[in-house]
Amino acid sequence: MLIRYHARLASGGIPGGLLLQGVVMPVVVGVAWFVADSAAALAALAGCLAAGGAGVILAWREHVAAGHPEWDQRRLLGWFVRTAVERLGAVVLVSAIAFGLLALPALPFFLGFVAMQACWVMGGSLPGPRSRKNEVGV
Repeated sequence: MLIRYHARLASGGIPGGLLLQGVVMPVVVGVAWFVADSAAALAALAGCLAAGGAGVILAWREHVAAGHPEWDQRRLLGWFVRTAVERLGAVVLVSAIAFGLLALPALPFFLGFVAMQACWVMGGSLPGPRSRKNEVGV
């Protein structure tokens, strides 16, 4: 099962977005550390984790829903609404911890968050694996 899921990582969509987020997150935190200080790097990391956590929740919910083809549209809509509320709750929770408890600066937090959301959007447009059946001469 792990090999099958690993093969899906390069297929774009949700796994592609998560993969791109995982690659870009250390770069964003490193740039924040280099440009500013450790507080900015921690804030950028918190922003990355807020967006990344929301992405993980979506990937998990999509994986569970894909395993139930018998679900009707009403149940899938409820599942979608629950996922949206959970993702919003995760972002609000990480933001509250970052700003309320840790008193991190806001700009690096939101730059990390925006960078991860951009990775999410770009990861969805990654090309999927090519099938050899569609190639000419094979």
